[in-house]
Amino acid sequence: DSDEIFGGWLNLDSRPQFFHCIPGSHRQRPAHNRRGFCRQKCTLEEMCRVEVSPGHVVIFYQDILHKVCRETIVEDSLRLFIGWRLTQSDLSLQDLASKAKPGVPDTDSIFDTQAVPLLPSGQHPPMYAKNHLLFWREELMAWSRQSVRDGCKELTKCGNCMVLLAPRRFSSLKCMGLPMYEEYSEEEKSIMKPAAAWTLSGRRVRLASVAAALRPSVVDDMSPCWQVPRSAKRRCGDASADAVEQT
Repeated sequence: DSDEIFGGWLNLDSRPQFFHCIPGSHRQRPAHNRRGFCRQKCTLEEMCRVEVSPGHVVIFYQDILHKVCRETIVEDSLRLFIGWRLTQSDLSLQDLASKAKPGVPDTDSIFDTQAVPLLPSGQHPPMYAKNHLLFWREELMAWSRQSVRDGCKELTKCGNCMVLLAPRRFSSLKCMGLPMYEEYSEEEKSIMKPAAAWTLSGRRVRLASVAAALRPSVVDDMSPCWQVPRSAKRRCGDASADAVEQT
C-alpha cells in the first residue's frame, strides 16, 4: 500500500499532445480500490488539460483520475508509454502477485518460459475485448486466421457455433511449444525488479536524488499542473533509499 506507481508517455509527434486529468484526485482513492480501471464519471469542468510538447515526457500518478478524450487526428500520432514503481520492497509486482495467488508465475518464471507478465494493476492483458465476439466477430475471425498459428488457437463459442480462435490470453511460448527468443540478459532482467542501480549497455546507472534540482515551468497559468523541461539542470546526489521498478 505504500508503493507509488507512475505512468506517462513520451510525445514522439512534431505537434503537442494533451493529457486530461483531475489534479490531486489520486489522494482521494482508497488503497483497497486501486485495481483495474475507475468507472467514476467526470465533468469537463473538473478536468485539467495538460499540454505535452514534442519531445517531452508527461509523468503522473497512475491512479489519478484521467481520461482519453475523443480527438479527430488526420495523421499518424506516436507516443512511447512508460511507467515506474517507487517502493521499498525488493519484490516485483509480478512476484507479489505470485505469492498472493497460486498459479501466477513469478518474475523468473516469466523470463524462463517467455510468458506475458501481469499489468501493474494485477490484470492479465487480453488480446481482444469480450465485446469483439459480439460486434466484431467476422473481423476477429479473419484476424485470427491470418495472424495466429492454429496450434495456439482454442475452440471458442461464437453465436451458435464453436470456432478456432486466438485465445483472449496467451500462455508462454514454452508452454505452447513455440520457438523461443534469445534468453533475457542480466541487464534486461535488472529493469524488471526493484533496484536503486542498474547496468545498461555496459554502464552502471544509479538512482540519484534530483527532484530538488529540477526547474519546473508552468504549463497552464489557470491550472496547478507542472511540467519539467528536458533542458532542466540536474545535480547528482546520494542514491535514494527507495527502489524503482520499470512497469
